[in-house]
Amino acid sequence: MEIGKRLKILRTELALKQGEFADKLGISQSALSDFEREFKPMAERYIKLICLTFGVNETWLRTGEGEMVTETPPNLSEQPIYDQNGHRLTPEEVVFMGTYLKLSEPNKNVARTTVNSLLENQEEAAAKKGADEKAG
Repeated sequence: MEIGKRLKILRTELALKQGEFADKLGISQSALSDFEREFKPMAERYIKLICLTFGVNETWLRTGEGEMVTETPPNLSEQPIYDQNGHRLTPEEVVFMGTYLKLSEPNKNVARTTVNSLLENQEEAAAKKGADEKAG
């Protein structure tokens, strides 16, 4: 059985119509239909998003091995999640957050240090650009 058939089995088990399932993932119903019928390959980010949103065992979704659901689905898809500026997070950003939460504490520290370094570099580049524009 292919991944598209397992995706349809999952959706059926959850008693969701295609549109409802697609809405929870932030994708179109036609995209979900294409995945289920295997007209288009499912991108890695959608596999991760499905597993995170519905608590699905990634091995089962990819290969059919193991149990379908490994945990109670997190409540990430029930309500929109917004950042501190009031912008709604994309499905990819929600997956990123969920992945971060699964890290061990030492790895979370590495991730925070890396992100802080990226932010500092971004701020320095913006300040330099502003100074160059004033001088130019």
